[in-house]
Amino acid sequence: NGNWNYVHGTPVMATAYGLDVVAVKQWGKAPDLVLSGPNEGQNVGKVVVHSGTIGNVQFSAGKGIPSIALSADTNTVDDKTLNNANSAIVAKQTVVLLKELQGKAGQGPLLPKGITLNVNFPKNLTSSTPFAFSRIGTYDLYNFKFKVSKDDKGVNQYGLGYDIAPNAPTAAQAADESAVMQSKIAVTAMQVAYDQRPAAQEWLKIRLKNLFK
Repeated sequence: NGNWNYVHGTPVMATAYGLDVVAVKQWGKAPDLVLSGPNEGQNVGKVVVHSGTIGNVQFSAGKGIPSIALSADTNTVDDKTLNNANSAIVAKQTVVLLKELQGKAGQGPLLPKGITLNVNFPKNLTSSTPFAFSRIGTYDLYNFKFKVSKDDKGVNQYGLGYDIAPNAPTAAQAADESAVMQSKIAVTAMQVAYDQRPAAQEWLKIRLKNLFK
């Protein structure tokens, strides 16, 4: 609806601008919730430690604002028309999650202080895809590496590349990555420094038990 803002900088710079400039101008205070994403590609396992999407919620949650990171599959990309059908499903399922959290929170904050969520949507996503309680695993779904490629003029382009892991997670690694691979929406509790303490894991299971059937 024309309410868009753009920041030429890092993800956290954009978040800081939103909190310190846009929110103050629009509402005169911090927002009730920060949603980071949906990222085009899941943030699971070891990837979370260098994800801008995750860094955003770490930053805002550190300021005491309820924050949720959202990551979908690369099949949500549509830079030309912004009309990818998969993206619409991600949005609708995100609303389902938020309504469940709102219903349990009542008049209180959406999330307790110090808890942030990492939500990953699978490739084969539908409006009936189930939610699954999850934890951050150690499986390296995306094997990131430095990549040199050529543009249309033959000039070297430098950046990050990745290879998808050829094997499924082992039993010891089976956490958020395995939930995504099983075509479930993985919901993981994080502290402001990633994986949350056991008490918060149990809190999430109880809070969203209607989704984790």
